[in-house]
Amino acid sequence: MKKRIVCACIIALLTCMMAGCAGKKDKGADSDNPTVIEIETYYNGAAKIALDELIEEFNNTVGDEKGIFVKAGSSGDMSELFQNLNNELEKDEEDRDLPDIFSCYGSNAMEFEKEGLLVDLDNYFTKDELDEYVEEYVEEGRIGEDKALVVFPIAKSTEVMTINKTDWDKFALETGADLRQLATWEGVADTAEAYYEWSGGKALFGRDAFANYILAGAHQLGKDMFEVKDG
Repeated sequence: MKKRIVCACIIALLTCMMAGCAGKKDKGADSDNPTVIEIETYYNGAAKIALDELIEEFNNTVGDEKGIFVKAGSSGDMSELFQNLNNELEKDEEDRDLPDIFSCYGSNAMEFEKEGLLVDLDNYFTKDELDEYVEEYVEEGRIGEDKALVVFPIAKSTEVMTINKTDWDKFALETGADLRQLATWEGVADTAEAYYEWSGGKALFGRDAFANYILAGAHQLGKDMFEVKDG
């Protein structure tokens, strides 16, 4: 069994990516003997439905024309997906059954990169295409000694603050509080104290991920808690 090359990206610019993968095989344009691309994600619910619809559209159009068939599976959740991938990685090379494309974090991709299992996605995108994406997001996908683009960003988390305007207006009217005070963490702390006193002991502010607060706060203060060395 020849070594499988695993692409650590998922469906973004699907047409371009699938054409690139098909180019590795002589039968890529044969609709009667198609190249099958296996994708493994952790999607469920609306996300899985959207992906399935996108794949169906591709298979019925570009895929049908070029002899490429995309097949997707879901492991249920991210932890299960990573466990399944790691289980395959621990097997002997000839016994592995890895998907062609899978969802992952950069940290998860490192083990695959060390074994030479990830393709360099720079070969599948033009500079103009990559320029359409946030540079920092793309650069996060460059890992290993060669800094090859092996993880493509299809989803990124953004921390946002949402405010109940109805309750805020009551508080602001009676205390003179200004939304501009929330522009800094010091301002949030001062405003939260004022709200606590005004409301009779209620909290103004809460976070959904305390670890993200620590990491983002440290970065804003100019001292990252973690540093990447040697890839």
